[in-house]
Amino acid sequence: MLEKDKWRLTGMEDFLNNECFKYQNFADEYEDTEHEHCIFCGAKFSSNKEDLQWGYSSTTRNGYWWVCPECFNALKDVKGWTVSE
Repeated sequence: MLEKDKWRLTGMEDFLNNECFKYQNFADEYEDTEHEHCIFCGAKFSSNKEDLQWGYSSTTRNGYWWVCPECFNALKDVKGWTVSE
């Protein structure tokens, strides 16, 4: 992880470690939800053109989470994340 990305982990060092995520379109998978936010940086996911439409989601025993592509790429190695098909 690059030094410039360490802020993403503040208070989240032990959260969502070794999780498996699915890369997917927010609107295609979650029509009933108006929007969600990246759990690490707060970027907004929705079907609106100005928001993120693609990202990584994970459903765990601790809840349902979205991670934006930028945070996912910055944190995947240190957090031990994988992607399912």
